[in-house]
Amino acid sequence: MSACQVFVDTDPDTRLARRLKRDTEERGRKVEGILEQYLRFVKPAFDTFIAPGMKCADIIVPRGGENEVAIDLIVKQVKTQLAERGYDASKNPNLQRADMVHRSFPHQLPSSLHIVPQTPQVRGLHTFIRNRKTPRDEFIFYSERLMRILIENAMNFMPFKDVSVETPSGKTFSGKRCTAVICGVAIMRAGETMENSLRAVVKDCKMGKILIQTNERTMEPELYYLRLPKNVQQYKILLMDATVATGAAAMMAIRILLDHDVLEENIILISLLMAETGVHSLAYAFPKVTLLTTAVDAHISESYYVIPGMGNFGDRYFGTEAVAFFDDNSDTEDAATSQNTDECNNSNNDDRETAYANNLQSTDADRNQNRSDEGDSGERDDLEISQKTLDLDSPQSSGYGSNIQENIAEDSPDSVDTEHSYQSSCQ
Repeated sequence: MSACQVFVDTDPDTRLARRLKRDTEERGRKVEGILEQYLRFVKPAFDTFIAPGMKCADIIVPRGGENEVAIDLIVKQVKTQLAERGYDASKNPNLQRADMVHRSFPHQLPSSLHIVPQTPQVRGLHTFIRNRKTPRDEFIFYSERLMRILIENAMNFMPFKDVSVETPSGKTFSGKRCTAVICGVAIMRAGETMENSLRAVVKDCKMGKILIQTNERTMEPELYYLRLPKNVQQYKILLMDATVATGAAAMMAIRILLDHDVLEENIILISLLMAETGVHSLAYAFPKVTLLTTAVDAHISESYYVIPGMGNFGDRYFGTEAVAFFDDNSDTEDAATSQNTDECNNSNNDDRETAYANNLQSTDADRNQNRSDEGDSGERDDLEISQKTLDLDSPQSSGYGSNIQENIAEDSPDSVDTEHSYQSSCQ
């Protein structure tokens, strides 16, 4: 139904009457100006650009919203298409999704699921990614390594043809060459983390994006953004999502691709981690879609996280919030850690208070000592000054006094001559 085109047609006289009423009452325009604009611009533009769309429309609705028969026909067609895809409006979506947590599935995994060989390297990378204490930079590094391995394995499901090439030594080598045109479609936002790894493996790979979010009221996935390359039905699609829990978002993404004429067998869903619940749901709804992952966990939590899982992959990768932990031991460890931290802080506070008190005491003692030293030095200076004064007044300082008298005696003739010359000049 996403490709169904509906053209809503209205009588030209009705359109013109609505325009006249709107422009005269709400915009204060004159009737002559409205008619001139309509005949000169509006009607020619409608006949040139809008009216030809009727030829491409699947459904033409005359008289617009007043045609209840045509609207009822469209609604029934939409309901029929949804029913064919397994949607039942009578069931509560909240209960449907909650039942998936406790529903029992067959122990045997579906044949459409393929798991990357569990080599020591893959298990080691999972150890880093699943560890709650792994720093963000290391989490990104090891996640991208695992994504590269996953995409390399996905290339084994592409069609290849036999080719022969000539080696530098002049001999012929019989090999293979991929014949598919590959397009990567990321389910935002966690699926975007796999784009760089795909570009590193597939040169000049086309990219698409699908943003699907769960409605908090209905708990149903809703499409918010879609960008696909032209002629997407001609590509082999690598549908990328970091983790698959219930598979609701992946189901909607696959339905969107099917609505764009992509064949079910041309879709490969790749994910770092899948839950058995999502695997069985996807395999039942789309048996021809290939599922590829590096690990499968058995359960999902009440909040629809994979258990044991790796937490919220998008939050851990992009660093948007702290990692959520699901075991009770983590709460105990956090409480013990906080208690030890409080004890260390209290002891450090006591040490700082003691050191601060000692510093105050030593500072007061130094100040008192400095004051006493300053008082003693001041008294000594006063005694020296008074002693010098007494020495000047005493007869023992005759040398200093005689020098002063000699200087006065030497200067007196000059002063007399100067006074005499001043009197003569005045006369």
